[in-house]
Amino acid sequence: MFASVFFGWRDNRYHATLFESRYTAELQYLPVHAGPLHAGLYGGGGLAYRFEDAVKLAGDEVVAGNESSGALIGGATVQLDINTRLALTARLGVAWAHGEQMHDALIGLSVY
Repeated sequence: MFASVFFGWRDNRYHATLFESRYTAELQYLPVHAGPLHAGLYGGGGLAYRFEDAVKLAGDEVVAGNESSGALIGGATVQLDINTRLALTARLGVAWAHGEQMHDALIGLSVY
């Protein structure tokens, strides 16, 4: 079991910026072992928080929109061990938060 923190941003349909963070506890299952290379699946759940600097409600009315919700994530992962404490990690998956599905792609360094 491990935890992850995600931060992201994008433009929304009203040409404002949307910032999002997810805090999740995750489980991963890596049944494929080929020397230092491991592959498998991950999944988890946690909380998501969204800060939208502007949301158009009706007519010309625009207000800030902040919200939090539960988050579910899952997908495939590949790790290349550097040593017993470090691994290069690549993940491709989906997340469900704020009533919408999002796609995630990640390349990073995992520290154990």
